[in-house]
Amino acid sequence: MLAKPAKSTVWLSLSEIAQRFSVTSATVRNWVLTGTKDVAGTLRRLQAVRIGSRYCVKRRWLREYLAAMQVHQSEQPAVEPEGKKQKRFQAEQEAVRRRLGG
Repeated sequence: MLAKPAKSTVWLSLSEIAQRFSVTSATVRNWVLTGTKDVAGTLRRLQAVRIGSRYCVKRRWLREYLAAMQVHQSEQPAVEPEGKKQKRFQAEQEAVRRRLGG
């Protein structure tokens, strides 16, 4: 009887994750240590294992973290049309001028 080959786990370093998402290693370290709030306000942390002075993340953990961060982001925020944004800005600017007496 042949034994099944062991599943190989793909480990990623924080710098590899940072390069993949165009952020700094410090940002990814914050995802691990502090976490990030998703749209619903739930604090989510990227699971990692510390080996010596380095953190390693399983590819599966990264996928789970990213999926959790996107769960509540299915509703896209409404985008304000440029003309309406410009009018709102001018109205706010005028209100500030009136308050300052100028």
